[in-house]
Formats: sequence, structure tokens, C-alpha cells
Amino acid sequence: MEELCAYGMRSRIWKESKFGFGGLTGGAPAVRPAASRRSDRWAHGGQTGGYRSWQQAFSAVRLIDLHRLLVSIIICRDYSISLLGRWFKLRNSTLSRSVEKFAYARNAINSMEIIGIKCCGVVLTPLISLAKQHAAYFFKAQKFVRALKTATERLRERVSDVETKVEGAARKGMQPRHEVERWLKRAEHVCVETETIQAKYDKRTKCMGSLSPCICVNYMIAKSAAANCQAVEKIYSEGIFEEYGVMVPQACTEVPITDISLTGTDRYRNLAVKFIKDEAVSKVGLWGPGGVGKTHLLYQINNLFHKNPAFDVVIRVTASKGCSVAKVQDSIVGEQMLQKKNDTESQAVIIYEFLKSKNFLILLDDLWEHVDLDKVGIPNKVSSIGNYKQKLLLTTRSESVCGQMGVKNGQRIKVDCLDETDAWHLFKENVGTEIIKNHPLVLPLAKEVANELAGLPLALIVVGRAMSTKRHPREWQNCIDFLQQSRLNEIEGPVCNEESVFARLKLSYEYLSDTNLKDCFTSCALWPDDYLLDRNKLSEYWMGLGLVEEEDIQRCYKAGYARIRELVDKCLLEETDDDRLVKMHDVIRDMALWIVSNEGRDKNKWVVQTVSHWHAAEQILSVGTEIAELPAISGEQTKLTVLILQDNHLSQSSVTGLCSFISLQYLDLSRNWLKTFPTEVCNLMNLYYLNLSDNKIKYLPEELGSLFKLEYLLLRSNPIREMPETILSKLSRLQVADFCSFQLEQPSTFEPPFGVLKCMRNLKALGITINMIKYFNMICKTDLPVRSLCVIILTKYLDEWKGFAFSDSFFGNDLIQKNLSELYIFTHEEQIVFESNVPHRSSNLEKLYICGHHFTDIFWKGVESQDLFQNLKRLDLITCISLTNISWIQRFPYLEDLIVFNCEALQQIIGSVSNSDNLPNADEKERKPLSQPCLKRFALIKLKRLTSICHSSFHFPSLECLQVLGCPQLMTLPFTTVPCNLKAVHCDQEWLEHLQWDDANVKHSFQPFFKVIPMVNEYLPQKFLHGLYAEWSYYRFEEGEFEEAEDGADQGLDS
Repeated sequence: MEELCAYGMRSRIWKESKFGFGGLTGGAPAVRPAASRRSDRWAHGGQTGGYRSWQQAFSAVRLIDLHRLLVSIIICRDYSISLLGRWFKLRNSTLSRSVEKFAYARNAINSMEIIGIKCCGVVLTPLISLAKQHAAYFFKAQKFVRALKTATERLRERVSDVETKVEGAARKGMQPRHEVERWLKRAEHVCVETETIQAKYDKRTKCMGSLSPCICVNYMIAKSAAANCQAVEKIYSEGIFEEYGVMVPQACTEVPITDISLTGTDRYRNLAVKFIKDEAVSKVGLWGPGGVGKTHLLYQINNLFHKNPAFDVVIRVTASKGCSVAKVQDSIVGEQMLQKKNDTESQAVIIYEFLKSKNFLILLDDLWEHVDLDKVGIPNKVSSIGNYKQKLLLTTRSESVCGQMGVKNGQRIKVDCLDETDAWHLFKENVGTEIIKNHPLVLPLAKEVANELAGLPLALIVVGRAMSTKRHPREWQNCIDFLQQSRLNEIEGPVCNEESVFARLKLSYEYLSDTNLKDCFTSCALWPDDYLLDRNKLSEYWMGLGLVEEEDIQRCYKAGYARIRELVDKCLLEETDDDRLVKMHDVIRDMALWIVSNEGRDKNKWVVQTVSHWHAAEQILSVGTEIAELPAISGEQTKLTVLILQDNHLSQSSVTGLCSFISLQYLDLSRNWLKTFPTEVCNLMNLYYLNLSDNKIKYLPEELGSLFKLEYLLLRSNPIREMPETILSKLSRLQVADFCSFQLEQPSTFEPPFGVLKCMRNLKALGITINMIKYFNMICKTDLPVRSLCVIILTKYLDEWKGFAFSDSFFGNDLIQKNLSELYIFTHEEQIVFESNVPHRSSNLEKLYICGHHFTDIFWKGVESQDLFQNLKRLDLITCISLTNISWIQRFPYLEDLIVFNCEALQQIIGSVSNSDNLPNADEKERKPLSQPCLKRFALIKLKRLTSICHSSFHFPSLECLQVLGCPQLMTLPFTTVPCNLKAVHCDQEWLEHLQWDDANVKHSFQPFFKVIPMVNEYLPQKFLHGLYAEWSYYRFEEGEFEEAEDGADQGLDS
């Protein structure tokens, strides 16, 4: 074949003419088979040859046309080979070998023919199928349209399923994945196409049933339906996804809340928003008791900034109890879809990188303890000064947490309970107006219920909803009874325990630092509703219960104050207008009693203000209930450990039942005017606290020494005539012994048993009365921890006391300087002298009481009153009938409480500056301010000749309460404006009616502050101002007692 090709190339015939099939020898062209002619036409585009012979054709062959020649030869089959063979023989005998090679080529041609046939089959079969399909388009359009409809219906069902799953993901805060959204759009598109095709099919012209005479229309519709059906099937198969939604961080998520407009709540919210918008403020704290609405305020603030462009992100984190750095990080990472790390350090880096270049507001709710923001990854130097606004707002039940988190004092917002108006509005909204209007008696009862809840929003909401189905007045009265019995939990009904009012408030109790502090808290609940607890007396109460124990009395008081501070900080106690007093919210108190009663399962465990249920009680308190007799109890009561019966009318015969309380450990019978010591007390062998102060006891029984466990013995303000040393010698465990007598008519005058007192190694505090100079000198030289001292200077001992002064020998005693808190001076001298040769001598004296018919002034020698009495907070002037003015009180610049009682000659409280004698030099006189800067409470009682308080130029910038009783000649007040801190002016009605004013505007400004009160007891004003009690007793003895006092005239102050 190769030689044939080479020969052909040498021929020149192909250069002169076109290829064709002719004879080999000239003349007419040879006749060829039809197949050959067809092959020739196929190989040469349908042209027939013009050549006379194969010789001519072959001589013209060219290399590039060799493949055409071979194709022609293959097609010509046997005929071509025979002709070609003859030509080779005539041309050159040497070509015979080429003929053999063409034989081989023939076999190859046969094989290629088979292959060609198969290839034609492969090509033609799909062409035939395609032809059939297109033919079907003309006559079977209905079939294609129905198939499309069925497939589309299946697709729509899957679309519905996918959309349902997308909605489910959306409810979880997820957004649809992009591939899901694209699939839904494609599915919708093909469904629209299906509708279009169906519409065209329905509108076509029909005949002979469903056939259309226009086969072209059928063709187009069927073809479109078939193509769309394939698309539908493909989209249907792609409609299965592993995930349908993805969590995508949002700038802020709005919180659904029930928003009731309340004046108090709106004020707190607006103040917080103001701080957030303030560029100079970076951190804001909302703090207050549980259930007061802090979280609701946080949700309101969250929603206010929901679409506010000021912040790129607003992140809300619920800290709750047991919060940690990891927990806060998890909340931020989960909400903002940040990368999760296994360790807090790496996670902090991720969070910090995310937040550092953003304007953010982080809302940290219900924080119980300090969380390190640096460790969380929150930029701690948050500030809006610069390029970014970065703010933190937190809510907590503890103000100290605000401080620990770096919230400045001015940016801590105390959230208090609602006032009466807002409380009623909130309660009414939760009850429903139709219930309240259902019966005319329900309205006043509903208001009483709301008042019982004391403005705590959580309790108002829960109780309001519980009462929303109660229509009968009897049901509302039952609710009131439950609340007054501290049984709020029985009103709530079937509420989940974790969601009940008490359970939610109990979290604050559970988070207290130790069991001792928890007991301190629950012990406060023993006192009645709205009872004002003096910080000092509350600390003493805890000492008596054994809850506060320190090495010395000062540390005991400090520990007590620290516990009070912690309870106030946790909002379990509340501060009052008077910084010396605290109180417990009514609902918090009910919760404490619920805890004590084993969550309501052991009722009557503590009994308050009633004489019933004493037989099974463990602690009982009844204060000022005028109990005359103890209830009868059969047998021995072994559970009772605490019994407090202050300020009642118990008599000697009425306390015989005390011997039944064999387990009693704490007994308080103060202010009952018992004339003799109840010997039944001496049988209570477990007693370690006994208070019989403010009674009329003169003698102590020897049996008192049998109470060997006694640690606290308080007998102050009793006219005790004798204190047997044999009694005290047996009471070796005494830590506090108080025998001070402040009864003005008949003080105690027994000889102090210094010998026994010195041997009491456990003694931490001593209160004692002395009436002779030798006893005073002994006090100065001993190491007794004197806390309360009463010095009585009687007429018959004036010669002994002549030239007496409270000097360095007294204030120089370290224990006196450290421990002395109360000093009572009953004197017949005109002056009381304080002197010292030590510069800047100081003391811890807090209370000074002065009583004396001839007393007029205090004299200072070598000592500044500001130094010596820098801690003096209270001054009482009692029955100083020779006083005309007390201008010298300006020497006590830190004085907070001033009581002036029964000073008949007193005409002016503070005279001109020139009346202030004993000033060391004129320079000090010039420097002296015309004010009493720290005075808060000022009581003027029974001052018959008082005409003026002071000149109008003298100021009381801190004055909170003024009390005027029994001052008929005081016709004006020295104020040109209302003092900025004034809260009340207590007075009697007659004095208020005769009060004169120079300025009508000033009179109008003062009107809201006047509170009319009667003077209940002319001789014994136990309570002067809000929480300011008389620490001394002034009363007239009964007829027989007074005669006895006259017989022993040397015992009284007038002697």
C-alpha cells in the first residue's frame, strides 16, 4: 500500500485533471456498479469524474488527497480492486506485489465496514428515538401536560415541607440557608412556568375531544411541557437538605413584655437611658431587692435600643446565681455566632476582637457577684469618648456588686418598691377592673390587699393574678387575713415552686455568705411589720442570741454593723430616712417566716404579737401589746428558746408561768414596771440572756446566782439599792453587765462591787452608776471595760465633788477612751468641766445626757470640744431648769440629735454669737460658723418659756425632723426657706394653729411637712422623733412608792 502511494505521488495525472472513474485504456469510460457511483458521489460531493482511465487519475494523485483515494477504494470494494490490479499488471510487472498488499487491504476494509455499520446504529438509534419523540409532540400533548402537572404537584408538596422546616428554624432564631432560599426560588419559577404551559394548553382550539387541529400548537406545548417536566423532576430531587436554617447574629433581639406605664418605673428607665446616652458614662447599675422589677427595666431598655443605630450590637446576658466567666462567654458566643474555643483565655481573645471595633451595649442581668470583664473579653475600659460607644448596664440585688464591677456611685440607680398610686395601678391591671367593679365592697378590700404588699411588683402581680377570679368580698377578706398572718404563699394557688414569690425571693437568702448571717436575717423577722430596728440595738440583739461574738465589745458592734450592711446591700433589709435605723420589707419578712417554718410546713414555729399558739412555739415576741398575764400552759414547754415581752403591763403575779419554759435561753422583760425581781426566772437554768431594764426593781434575789450560764445581764434604769457580791461572784460567764440607772426621780445608789467585777475575765462591757468621788477615782484607775457610766452628784456630797472635772485621769484611761459610749451626768453644780493637758485628746463618746436643776454651762480647760467629742452624736438636756440658752452647743459641730426636755427657764436655744462664752480667742470666735452643720433631729419638749429657737441667720443645713411639743410661747420658726433635707415637723394642733408667719409663701411651703401628734404621756415621753427614743426614764411614782422615796430622801436627785 505504501508503494502504491509512492507510485501515485510520482504520477502527474492528478495535477492535470479531477479525480473520476473511467476506463483504463482510453475510449468510453468503463461502466461501474451503481454502488461505486454512489460512493463516488458521496466521496466527491456528488460530482462524477471526467477522467478516461485509472492511469490518468492515478498519475495525478497528491499526498494530501491520499485519504480520499483510500475511501473511494474501500467503497468500490471488489470491482475497484480488480480494475486496479489489471492496471498494475499493464503498468509495471513489479506492481504485482502491491496487488497482494491490496488483498490485505480488502480484509481491513471488511472489518471497517462492520465497525461503520455499528457506528451507524449508535448514531441512528437516538435519531430515531428523537424523531419518535418529536412526532409524539404533535399527537400526544395531553400526556406531556398531565405528566408535568403531576410532577409539579409533587414539587409543591416538597416546597411546602421545606417552608415548614424553614419556619421551624426561624422560630429558633435561625435564618434560612442561602441554598434553601435559592432552591425555593427555582421551584417557584418552574411552578409558574407550569401554570403558563397549562394555561396555553387550556386555551388552544379543540376538536375531536381533546385534539387540536393546529398540530404546530400541540407540538410547541408538548415540547415545553416535556422540558419543564424534566426541570421539575431535577429540582424535586435536589430539595433535600441537611440543614434548613443557620444561626445568624442579630444586632438586637426584641423581648416581648407586658408594658404598663408606671411613674416610678418610667423614672428609673429614663434615668438609665440618660446615662447610656451620656458620653462620659460607661457603666450603669440597676440594683434593688428581688421582685422589684429590675429585669423588666432591662428588657424595656433592650427594646428601646432594638433598632437604634447608635449601637452595632446590643447583647443581653442573663448571669443568674453561680455565674462564671465561661458562662458569660458562652452567652455572647451563642448570641453572636462567634467561633467557639475550649478555654476561656482563647475565647476572650475572640470576643475582644469582635467587640473592640464596635459600638456595643451589653445588658448583664441578675448579677450576683463580680465577674472579670477582662477575662470575659469585654473591653473593660468601656467609654464613649473616642470612636466607639461601648456601654455596660447591669442589674443586681447588691450595691456592692455595682462597686466591684466599676459602676461609679452616681451611676448606681436604686430601684425601690412602687409608691401607693403605682402599686394600686399595677395590682388593678392584674386583677382586672371587671372583678373590682363586680361588688361595691371589693374595691376597698382590694386596695387594702395592695397596701399589704407594700409596693413589691412581683407580689402585686402574683397576688393580683391569683385574685383575678375572686368576686365575693369574703374571698378578699380571707386574702387580707392570709397576708396579715404572713401566709402569702397560700394565696398564690397552684404556682410552680420555682416561680412562687417566696421561692424567687429566697435566692437572696441562699446567697448569704454563711449560716450565721442567715440566722441574723431570719431573726429580724421576729419583730412586727414595719418595725424600725435600731442598728445598735439590733447588734445587741444578735449578741444576746450568740450570733455575734468577738474579743471585745467594740468589735462586736462593728461585726453587727457589718452584718447589717451586708443585709442592706443584699436588699434583705432596707435603710430608712434615719441612718441609724433599718427595717424589713413586709413581703421579705413574710418570706423569712416562711423559711423559718420549713417553707410553711411547720406553722406557729415563731409567734409574733399574739398570746395564742405558745405551746409549740420556738420563739415568741410581743412588744407593746399590753399583755397583763402570760397564757396558761399545761406542763413544761420544752421548745421555746426566745421570749421577748417588751413594753407590756406584766405584774409579779402574771409571770409565774415563766417556770414552764425550761428551755428558755433568751428572755427580755424590759419596760414592764415590775416592782420586784421575778424569782421564777432563777429556775431557767439554760438562760444566757436576761434583760429586765426599765422596771422598778430595787433588790436582787440570791437565787439569781444559780443562772451560771448567764452571759448578758441587763438591769439598767432600775432603782437598785443593793448589789450583793455573792450573786456576781457566781456569774463568772458574764460578758455584758449593765447596772446603769437613768431614772430621774429615784436612781440606783448601790455601792459598785469593783472587787468582784475585776475578777470577771470574760467581761466585755460594763454599765455602772456612781455617786461618790471615790468610786469615780476607782473607775479611772481600774481596767474595767466601762461602756455606760452614770455620774450622780448629790447635794449632800457636793463638798466631795467640789472642783471636780472630767480630766486626763478619766479620758486618759485607755479602756475608757476606747469603750465609753454613753455618759450620764446628774449634777447640782452650775458647770460641768472638761479639761486636759494633752493636745487633741479624743474619745469614742457618742451620747451625752445632762440633768441638773442648777446646771447652766459646760466649761473647757486646755481642750478643744471638737477633738474630745468628735464622735458625739447625741445630746439630751433633761430638767435643767436654770438654763436660759444653750448657745454652747455650737462646740459640738458633729452633733446629730438634740433633745431639750422640761427646761422651764429656757427662753432661747441659741443666742447671739457673743453669748458663746469660753471661746479660747477672738480668732476662733470670728471663724465660728453660724450653723449647726450636722444636726438632723431636734426635739423641744415641755419648754414653757421658750420664745425663740435662734436668729434667722443661724442655719440647720442637715435638719430632717423638728419636734415641738408643750412650747406655748414659741410663736415663730427661724426659717426663711424650707431646709433642703427637711422631712417632717411634729407638733401639737394648738401650737400649729397659733404659729405666726412673716411671709405667706414660707408658710405655704411648710404646710406639707407638718404632722400633728399628741403628747401621750406628760411625764414619760418614750419616743420623741421618728426612731428617737428616750434613753432615760422620767415618771412619777405611785403614791406609796413616792412616800417611800421621800423617807429615803438621800436617794433622790433633789437631796
